[in-house]
Parts: sequence; C-alpha cells; structure tokens
Amino acid sequence: METIARYRSDLEGYVARIDLRNRATQLHIGFFGLWIIYLIMLLTTPYRPSSQLNISRSGLIIVELIIALMYLAAWQAGVYSYNRLLSYSAAIKNSKESKGFRMLANSILILVIALIAATLVSSFNSHLAASGHRSSFLVIITNYLYVFPFLYAFWSFWAGSKYLASRVKSGVSPVAFTALLAVLIIFMYFWLDSIFTNMLRTSSPDPLIPATYYLKDSLIILTIVIPSFLAWLLSIGTILNLYNYSRRVEGSIYRRALSALSWGIWVVIGGSVFLQGLQSLGTSRLLKLGLTKLIIIVFALLMLQLLGYAFVALGAKRLNKIETV
Repeated sequence: METIARYRSDLEGYVARIDLRNRATQLHIGFFGLWIIYLIMLLTTPYRPSSQLNISRSGLIIVELIIALMYLAAWQAGVYSYNRLLSYSAAIKNSKESKGFRMLANSILILVIALIAATLVSSFNSHLAASGHRSSFLVIITNYLYVFPFLYAFWSFWAGSKYLASRVKSGVSPVAFTALLAVLIIFMYFWLDSIFTNMLRTSSPDPLIPATYYLKDSLIILTIVIPSFLAWLLSIGTILNLYNYSRRVEGSIYRRALSALSWGIWVVIGGSVFLQGLQSLGTSRLLKLGLTKLIIIVFALLMLQLLGYAFVALGAKRLNKIETV
C-alpha cells in the first residue's frame, strides 16, 4: 500500500509539473504578444521633434527599439522567476512553507502584469497625443496602475514573508525597523516635495505636455500618496521578514538559496518603489533632464527589474534542486 501511495504521489507531482510548464508557456507567449502590440504602437507613433530632446527620427527609433527589447527581457524574466518560485511551492506542497512561497510568486506576477498594463496604456495615450487626442483619463489610469496593483502585490509580499518568518518563530528587529522607517520618511519627504512643487500636477496649459495626475490635491493625497505609503511600509516588513527567515532557517545550502531569493525580491521591491517615486516628477521635469539622463534612468529601472527577477529565479532554482536531491 505504501508503494502504491508513493507512486500515486509521484504521478500527481509529475502531472502538476506538466501543468505548471504549460501555464508558464502560455504566459510567455501571451506577454510576447502584448509586447508586439506595444512595439507596434511605439513604432507607429507620429514623430514630433522636441526642443528639449534633440534627436532625429532615426535616432529615436534606435533608442525605442533598444528600450523595447529591454522591456521584453524584463517581462519574460518576470514570468520565468514567477514560474520557478511557483514550481518550488508546488514541489513542497505538503510543507507548511508552500503557502508562503506561493504568495511570493503571485506577488511577482501581479507586479509584472501591472507594469505591462501601465506601459501599454501609456503608449496608447502617447500614440493618441501625437495625433492631438491626449486623454487625461488614460493618464489617471496609468498612475493608478502604478499604485493599487502595487499595493496589493506589496501586501502579498508581506503576507507571504510573514507566513515564512512565523515558521522559524522570528520577530522583527525594532532597531532594523526603525532604521528602515527613517529611510522611508526621508524618501517620503523628497517624494512629497517633488509632487507638490510640480506646477503641472493637476493640469497643463501645454497640449504637448500632459499633467502628471489630472487630479485635485485632495485626491492625489487620498489615492496616490496614502496607498503608496502603505505599500512602502509593507515593503519594510517584507524585507525584514525575508532577512530573518533566510538567516534562521536550518541548513547552510538552504540558507544560501534563500539569500539569493531574498535579494531578488528586495531588488524587485526597490525598483518598484523607485519607479513610483519617479512618477511624481512629471513629464516636463523629466524632459528637462535631457535625453542622455532619461535613457540612463530608463535603463537603470529596467536593469533593476532584470537583476531582481534573475536573483529570484536563481534562488528558486537552487531550492528546487535541493528538493530533487
């Protein structure tokens, strides 16, 4: 009977892995299809020379293609890291830690989907604007895609990490929490200053430059500032929980794998916070930075995403190997 039960368990595990691979393939193909749509919108947007960005049409196309390829790499890396982490969760489905890892995996997928949606909506709005039909509604939707899905993803990160930390009976260090909170408060000060010194935050007299939010200050506080602050508070909890779990869990090999995974999630969270903060600058102030600085910022954001997803995938891959030994 034990032999039959073992074979049945092995068969169920094999079927589950096949199902995960099929779903991962579907996500890869689906996201590639969305990237093709993004690329078409990007390349068919009418060219408008800018006095602030001195670049020719051919030069702009080259820059856009490079950035588009980096978007593709980041999106696909996000799907891959999600799949590897979910695969590990399935491999330890009889363990109490499985739920925590599954929540971490779902958080990554939510972030990737939100980023793709925001990119597509923003690109569509830019396409309309080049034809003289910019939509304030689409600007609002784009901003909210960087807020509410991120808040849910950060909550899921925190809940999953808290569940894992509870398995090793590890509490949050008051000193570490206070230090990270102080950093967050300083960041919030500069972030709020950048929002409310932005003269184009609620409206724009220039039809070529959109307002940053198209919202009253009260709505900016209620629907942008407060949800973002809550998300960043949750990110502090996530960082501390993962650090404690990866340090206290048994097994040196397991700890090394978890260290890579934790670093990956920290980088993903850090990149997401950086992106949310950057949104407050507004188009006009970003354009004043000049083409070179803008390209560096975009590349830095995309590289942070790629690096974070790579570490998550590496950590999850190592964890999977441990289970198969």
